[in-house]
Amino acid sequence: MTSQPLIEITCDAAAWEGLDLDLEAMFTELAQTVGARLLPWVTSPWHVSVLLTNDEGIRPLNAQYRGKDKATNVLSFGVLEVPVTQDAWEALFLPGVPFLLGDAALAFETIVAEADREEKTLSQHLSHLFVHALLHLLGYDHETEDEAHAMESLEVEILASARIPNPYILDHICDNESEQVNP
Repeated sequence: MTSQPLIEITCDAAAWEGLDLDLEAMFTELAQTVGARLLPWVTSPWHVSVLLTNDEGIRPLNAQYRGKDKATNVLSFGVLEVPVTQDAWEALFLPGVPFLLGDAALAFETIVAEADREEKTLSQHLSHLFVHALLHLLGYDHETEDEAHAMESLEVEILASARIPNPYILDHICDNESEQVNP
């Protein structure tokens, strides 16, 4: 039996409300796929909080936590700094209490502009960015070439299982500004 991810969505930008997407269902399904692939031993609930914001809302977060005074597509605020192992999970987990994996913030205008520029559907791009954020929350990063290759390979594998095309096919997609933040 695998765990059930708990996805809590908060929206502070009206633009998200006009979408014809069930983001809670989409994010939950992606989180289940990530959990089945990377956390097969976990049977307890784990929690991710998602803030749907806009460029104006994400810019101060990016400035404060990354020192970049500009909007970005996604930020991840994780509790884990290295990829989680079964031993590490068991040391952190408290029985009966959902484990807070972390928070992610997604900026509407930047994401829509990227999807348009990269000729992707908004659903595909959001799925990629959410999986990218989840991997950061699980301790993965892309600071070195080896880390980037490992993380991108996982993203492609997880997205393929959800029938979402490889987001790295176009060269300019690799310039994405998403980052993990460990305050």
